[in-house]
Amino acid sequence: MQSQFSDPHLLEGVRSRQMSKKALLGLVMSLETAVRQLTWQSPRKGWVAYSSTHRYPRVSYEEKAQFVQDCLKSNYPSRVWDLGSNTGFFSRLAASMAQYVVSFDNDPACVEENYRQVLANRETNLLPLLMDIANPSAARGWDYVERFSLVERGEVDLVM
Repeated sequence: MQSQFSDPHLLEGVRSRQMSKKALLGLVMSLETAVRQLTWQSPRKGWVAYSSTHRYPRVSYEEKAQFVQDCLKSNYPSRVWDLGSNTGFFSRLAASMAQYVVSFDNDPACVEENYRQVLANRETNLLPLLMDIANPSAARGWDYVERFSLVERGEVDLVM
């Protein structure tokens, strides 16, 4: 079967045109300007708004936070994984007591919001990652050693 791109009749009547270096640079600069002007606005609904829309009574949410703090204090973890971290509230509790926290969620808006908080707060020990924990990253690359699977990426002391 012949590809449509290798069909000589497809290119009949099409002339090859050269683009000057100046024109190409202008096009690249225009595209760069367009990309830099893109902005992301949080949808402020769904899981990204969970911290303000959850149905926990305030006291239950505070009890959950206290439970997490107690677990962290009693285990003194160095490395923590927060699975289903949403925008990272509990990840930040862990980061205040652990050396390093990886904050996993499968909602891109939550991970983006978490990442923006990391930048705004200049947090150096918290890494928000987009991952479907029900289908985690497998080993990839040549002989499956170029990129490790999730469980091969290092030891973890506490999973929340």
